Amino acid sequence: MSGSKGNYIIHEEIPYTISHTKAICDNENHCKYFEIFCKNKEIVKISFTGEAVKFPENWEDSRSEEAKNKTC
Repeated sequence: MSGSKGNYIIHEEIPYTISHTKAICDNENHCKYFEIFCKNKEIVKISFTGEAVKFPENWEDSRSEEAKNKTC
């Protein structure tokens, strides 16, 4: 059983583990989406969600540097 809390999902079947999705983009604005599973602020698993997007050349990522770099 899982529950939701903000952008995070709490996985009751894996104690103390949360997951969230994260876009990881390269320098050509091609982004892939991953689900990142964390336990005690450490990554325990990363799964590709199967979604990817290519943004226009003039696109700028509006997320803060902290949001872009945060994993757990």
